[in-house]
Formats: sequence, structure tokens, C-alpha cells
Amino acid sequence: MEDIHEIKPLMNLDFPWLPFLATLSLMIGLILLAAWILLRILRGRKAPESDEAHEENIKEPQTVRDEALAALEKLANSNWIRQEQSKLFYLELEAIFKHFLEGLHLQAVSSFTDQELKDFLKQLPQVSWENSGFETLLNRSLMARFAKGQVSGQAMQNDLENLRKFIQTYAEQTIP
Repeated sequence: MEDIHEIKPLMNLDFPWLPFLATLSLMIGLILLAAWILLRILRGRKAPESDEAHEENIKEPQTVRDEALAALEKLANSNWIRQEQSKLFYLELEAIFKHFLEGLHLQAVSSFTDQELKDFLKQLPQVSWENSGFETLLNRSLMARFAKGQVSGQAMQNDLENLRKFIQTYAEQTIP
């Protein structure tokens, strides 16, 4: 029995595990945060556009007018007027109008509020605000979109024709 020894007491390892693990997890977290920020920066950076690519984005005014007139024709042939779905009709009508102005003036008209759009139109020398009928059109649009007002099919048709006439005459005045 001389081979059997008594059980030794537990050894004390004086290694600070808690501070070590806390420091390690903090370092891993900072590395992950730095990698995430770097990826966001790299994804957000776009390759510089060449002059040719920029020229392709600028459309001819004639093309903008033709696109707007084609979109108005498509809107006229939709069922929204016959079914008197004024909210959808005026949303599309306003989108066509803003896209047309945006293409001609190269300004972010799409993001304009109704009041900003009115102010923008009043500043244009080619637009006679009193005779244009846009105040009525924008008021009907507001009523249909936000007040759940119903607009008759005839009024929608009139607004469509007014906008069509405006696009034709305004584009003729603007295009050299």
C-alpha cells in the first residue's frame, strides 16, 4: 500500500479569468463594430461617374414631353376614371406632372410638397398661374388623396385634359 497516496488539495490557479474574458469580448466587439462601419462606408461609396454616363442621364426635353404625354394617355385609358377611383388617379396624375417638371428643370420636384409645388409653378415665367387651372387641380388632388373626397369622372377627365394641354404648350415654349 505504499503506492497509494492521499488526494492532494486543489491547486490555486491565480489567473484572472473574469477580467480576461471581459477584455477579450470587448476587443471582439470593437473589431466587429469597426468592420461593420467600414463595410457601410465602402458600400455607400459609388464609383465616380464618367461624363458620358452623366450625359446619358440627361434627357432631351422632347423625350420628357413625349414620355409625359404617353403616360397621360395610359392614364386616360385606365379604369380609374370610369370607376371614379380619384385617389389613385390623382396620385398618378401628380407623379406624371412632377416627373415632367423634373425632367425639364433638373430639380427634385418629386419630393416637393403641394405648397412647394405651387410656389415652384408660380416662379416659372411660362406659367400663368391664374389661367392655368392648377390651383383647382391641386385642390382636387388634395381632397381626393387626403380627405377621401370623391371627384367625378368628368372633373378627373377635365384635369387630365388641362394637364395634357399644359404639357404640350409648356414644352413648346421651353424647348428651343
